[in-house]
Amino acid sequence: MIPRKRYGSKNTDQGVYLGLSKTQVLSPATAGSSSSDIAPLPPPVALVPPPPNTMSCRDRTQEFLSACKSLQSRQNGIQTNKPALRAVRQRSEFTLMAKRIGKDLSNTFAKLEKLTILAKRKSLFDDKAVEIEELTYIIKQVSC
Repeated sequence: MIPRKRYGSKNTDQGVYLGLSKTQVLSPATAGSSSSDIAPLPPPVALVPPPPNTMSCRDRTQEFLSACKSLQSRQNGIQTNKPALRAVRQRSEFTLMAKRIGKDLSNTFAKLEKLTILAKRKSLFDDKAVEIEELTYIIKQVSC
């Protein structure tokens, strides 16, 4: 297998790739010469972390714990406030009751209007006595 050249920027030396651990660097003057002149690169230097006494660190355990408590107290990303939730629930119950009462009042008023119209009719043959009695009974039941 013929070795392939590695191309980099113009400022760097060109090298020949011979395998994973056999990369060699050729200077531009020796690039055209035989492969016996090629010197292997020195092994890479491992980076050693600085000693622990020179590293600066800060104990942020309490900040982490407070963030965890804050997230645990939230429900679906919204902070729960029990008195506020209770007030909203009471308000919504009141609104539902008021809605029902308003609907019942509206229905009763419509029945009273119908009863008024039936009572004002004066017809000998088209008597609506049964209908009038039913409406009167329904209105009495609702008002009690």
